[in-house]
Amino acid sequence: MQERCKIGVVIGNANSPHAINIMKGIDQASRECDVQLMYFMNVSSPYTAQLYPPDTSIGWDYQKSAIYDYARYVKADVLIMTYGMMSIFMKSDYGKQYLEYFRNVPCVLINEQTDRPNWTSIIVDNYNGMYELVEHLVRDHGYHNFAFLAGPPGNTDACQRKRAFLDVMKKYDLPMDESHIETGDFSECVQTHVNALLDRIPNLQAIVCANDVMALTAYQECEKRGLHIGHDIAVTGFDDWERIRHVPVPITTIRQDSERSGYMAVYSALELARSGQGKNIVIPAKVCVRESCGCTCKQFSGFDQIENMGQKFVYEKQKNTVYRQKTWMVPMISRNMLIALQDREKFLKNALTPMSFFGVKTALLYVFKNPVEYNIEKGWEFPNTIYLVARQDGECVEVFDEYKNVASLEECGFSEEGSVRYQRKPSVFCLQSGSTQYGVLSVEITPEEVDMVYLISIQMANALMAYHTEKKRLSVQRERELLLEDFEAKMKF
Repeated sequence: MQERCKIGVVIGNANSPHAINIMKGIDQASRECDVQLMYFMNVSSPYTAQLYPPDTSIGWDYQKSAIYDYARYVKADVLIMTYGMMSIFMKSDYGKQYLEYFRNVPCVLINEQTDRPNWTSIIVDNYNGMYELVEHLVRDHGYHNFAFLAGPPGNTDACQRKRAFLDVMKKYDLPMDESHIETGDFSECVQTHVNALLDRIPNLQAIVCANDVMALTAYQECEKRGLHIGHDIAVTGFDDWERIRHVPVPITTIRQDSERSGYMAVYSALELARSGQGKNIVIPAKVCVRESCGCTCKQFSGFDQIENMGQKFVYEKQKNTVYRQKTWMVPMISRNMLIALQDREKFLKNALTPMSFFGVKTALLYVFKNPVEYNIEKGWEFPNTIYLVARQDGECVEVFDEYKNVASLEECGFSEEGSVRYQRKPSVFCLQSGSTQYGVLSVEITPEEVDMVYLISIQMANALMAYHTEKKRLSVQRERELLLEDFEAKMKF
């Protein structure tokens, strides 16, 4: 029987709408092709940097990108990387260094270009899509006073979209300088940037945003000031995120088919694994004209729009109710683990028993024998072995003897007893608290559950930190008791 092709998928910013759609496409293609997937994903937390500025000597990079290092230990036939989203929260030198680790491995890059002969790139036509949209604003609406909310510097998508915007400004000889540009990070945390543009530019007519998530924030900040979107000011995005279609004034954007990118990545990976010859694929982008740019949409009647918005509202309310219930349950995991600090079996069962409630089909909990500390000069240095200590399958949870099920990090799925055998499409999360890693959590989930499981992994990591602290305390206590017993024995003679 021929072995299934083993594909490692390395995804950054995995809780973003764009990444979720890419994973949907990857999942669909993987079912058609019967391939083995293993996800290594990072979840962005833009509010972390906004509320808690990073230590200037270390930063958050090593925490955000720690999970990517595990992909180096998995002997995949080919890798799929969404490098554009991975690099958003990386220092530029680390991102380039990371790619060097895989220079001899067949790779498919999404949202990035490459000139390596054994790599394939899949990227949307950012330039022409943005150029067509901005030209529509100038030519069809007559706008001449623009602001641009750019994506992160160094990100290929962001750079191409910004270049297209500036080229249109130059073509029509429109005033444009750095005071008309703010640089965001593709997240919703751009309120300060939007308000800076609104305060700085008198009679601003249009805010062109490098993606839809930032465009929605721009939309909301303009509304707060009493500006009527599509009349007093135009707001546009890029991606065609579902949510921007259902705001009161639907947002004009550029559609890139993220699911198609993920779908094509799997088929390209299989072709690359067979031939070893890479290629560059450009996916067309299409302008989606809606009311936020000042156009009048005639596709639906007013009644149809109200009905569609009503249906969407009911759906979102139900979805948010479920999400709120799950969010309330997340802290209960660490609480129940902490209650059982001195009972290893109960401690581990309390970790995995609730997983099915969160939509997790199977979960495998691996731990290091000793926690791994981050070295600021050398980075992460992992031992070669890791231990499978507990497994969840539906409602059933099994706990294994301590340090019995040893696995090598260099074996795919970490062990034949682990991910490869029991999980068709595992997603791997670091169990990390601060600068210390305790192991990994490997789960089978849908793309929509990524952010929730990420929160769970943080809870588990904090509980594991307390567990190791308690073990040390008990060890020290036992040593003291033995010393005291020895002292008392000597005093008797």
